[in-house]
Amino acid sequence: MRDSSRPTMAEISVVLSHLAQRVSADQGPGLDPIVAPSLERAVIELQRHIPGLEKASDADAARSFAVSATDALAHGREQEALARALRGLSCAPQDPHLHYLAGSACFELGAVETALKLISHALWVNPGHPEARRDLDALDAFRDPSKRKTGASSRRRADPSENPAAAPLDVSGPRTPPERRLRFEFFDDDANESGGEERAA
Repeated sequence: MRDSSRPTMAEISVVLSHLAQRVSADQGPGLDPIVAPSLERAVIELQRHIPGLEKASDADAARSFAVSATDALAHGREQEALARALRGLSCAPQDPHLHYLAGSACFELGAVETALKLISHALWVNPGHPEARRDLDALDAFRDPSKRKTGASSRRRADPSENPAAAPLDVSGPRTPPERRLRFEFFDDDANESGGEERAA
């Protein structure tokens, strides 16, 4: 029996769609500080659902968004790439390649922890995703220079206890009023417009 206190895949899809709209509308440098914790929370909630159990609402649209996100990343348009990857995830929330693309865009926008969580989730869904494996190893080395190795020995299997997406989420900060919530915390900066935190340039 489903835990009714947890969001459904449809509700998570709505949150991902809202985040895509927010990223699309954002003209500032870096990643909107409200997007990162909301996205990290969505990843945590996605791990409560078995990948492949529920069909994607629109797999063709998800593939199209993946192509456009890849193109945007290749041309240095990280905000656009993230918005398109999130829009694709709203159509197919457990698509590992879209999580990888969103993570890549987050990294380019300076949100390393969010990037780690997204890329880790891509590997949770598909442990054989080659780009995600390569980039997660590189991100681990970026975060912890002691993990840097040379040669073929740098390839290692993921340890589930090291999964950053399973780390506790810091939920301090402004939140959406209860009437606008989708059963889990969706961060909003409406209450933070006067004196909100600034993004890194």
